[in-house]
Amino acid sequence: MNAYAALAPEDWSTTLQWLRERVGVTASLEDAAALVAQTLHERFADTTVLARVYVMIPYRDLEPQVAAFVDALAASAGEGHRVGPETPVLTLLGTHGAEPSWCDRHASVGHRGIPLISAAFVQAIPMVARLLNELGVELAWLDASPEVNARQLLGGFNGVFYVDDASSTRDAQGRLVIPAQEFVADRGVKTVFGVGGFYPDGTLLAVIVFARERLRRTQIEPLTSLISMLKGETFGVVRARRLFRSASA
Repeated sequence: MNAYAALAPEDWSTTLQWLRERVGVTASLEDAAALVAQTLHERFADTTVLARVYVMIPYRDLEPQVAAFVDALAASAGEGHRVGPETPVLTLLGTHGAEPSWCDRHASVGHRGIPLISAAFVQAIPMVARLLNELGVELAWLDASPEVNARQLLGGFNGVFYVDDASSTRDAQGRLVIPAQEFVADRGVKTVFGVGGFYPDGTLLAVIVFARERLRRTQIEPLTSLISMLKGETFGVVRARRLFRSASA
């Protein structure tokens, strides 16, 4: 079972059950995210270049090194003044891929944490903007108030993020949705897809895969069951705010 396109329902059911048994006993959300990313990369080894898991975490709950990364990123865009305790940050919690550095979230160069500080800031990152849009997030709420309560603004459904052709798909402004074209070409990335959803408190959870095979959206939609499982099995650690391994020790 090495390709998503050839994934039979019974094969996916077996993988999902295997994951459920292990995710359910993890001590933190980071442990669960790392396990999911590693499993997707290893079980679909012929086609998965990189698998990543992102979680939307308030700035106040970030680890110091991730907070420093977010501060620097926001400052480089002239938006440092907009970062506050409640700023939602799309935080990399799990990663596994073809290079050793892709298996360590702290080694990420540009995506360790992405602060959602304004609609304009997010729109300038085409892949993130597409992800949030396809999960039903209205970016206008980011400009409403720095203390806005995400729980009141985000939906609770599961959705699919889908970029048909990583080398050519563009957004409404004509920009490539996947700007890292050197990575796409070097690694033979064809389709980028993800599945995501929200916990009851509004926390966003998203799994993103860079695949070497060309996939139809209908081939990806069954994988939304992964998000349902992951949310269900990690609801307790999220409610207890055991987000990082250091917090679960």
